[in-house]
Amino acid sequence: MKEHNPNYDDLEQNIQSAQQATRLAQNTYHLLARATASGNPTEIACAQQRLQDALGQILQTQDYVSQWLSNEQMQELNHAAAMLQTLYRQVNDANLERDDYTLQD
Repeated sequence: MKEHNPNYDDLEQNIQSAQQATRLAQNTYHLLARATASGNPTEIACAQQRLQDALGQILQTQDYVSQWLSNEQMQELNHAAAMLQTLYRQVNDANLERDDYTLQD
């Protein structure tokens, strides 16, 4: 009988978490674009929170699972993290520009 390895369960959970975060990142991309275009502060705040959640989830698991992921899976995870970081900067820049414009009125 195979001995149960609790580390395997942790690994499997982290891999699933990374995959979920990657999917969340992809879904958040369009939500964020629409929210930013609308200029609605509530929509933007919601999209930013989802973005932070996905980015945090990816970064938390990225190093731990990297040794077990295939190159393709790791590239996908790295791409999702980079995409989220870029989007987060763009949204923050857009919010700062909007706030500066509002202050000038």
